[in-house]
Amino acid sequence: MAGEKTTTEAVLADVKRELEDLRQFMDIGEASVVVDETEDIDWINNWKQYFHQFYIDDILVIPSWENIKPEDTDKMVLHIDPGTAFGTGMHETTQLCIRQLRKFITPETELLDVGTGSGILAILSLMFGAKHAV
Repeated sequence: MAGEKTTTEAVLADVKRELEDLRQFMDIGEASVVVDETEDIDWINNWKQYFHQFYIDDILVIPSWENIKPEDTDKMVLHIDPGTAFGTGMHETTQLCIRQLRKFITPETELLDVGTGSGILAILSLMFGAKHAV
């Protein structure tokens, strides 16, 4: 298809053909293909309307587009702009990790945050006093 104009119909035909070829190797079930159109929305930024500041114990996690409220100025504050990555801090397992890190981090701790999205665990480890975090 190099150099050809790609149409929805052409792509759909290619997908259906490839699915039929795949049937030779495995059961792919019905393999129905449905095409839906979505609203023309700025998906990269649309999610921001749903992500607001929240607490993990006494840590205020706040997105870059919100301001700290006067009553929160005495809190440990983590400004984070997670984008569409993992690592907002809202998931329970992330919060459990944060609580455990806070318990066990020492000034000698060197930490590797494997599978990092936003880097929230590494950032908070440094805020908790870790020597080094990657």
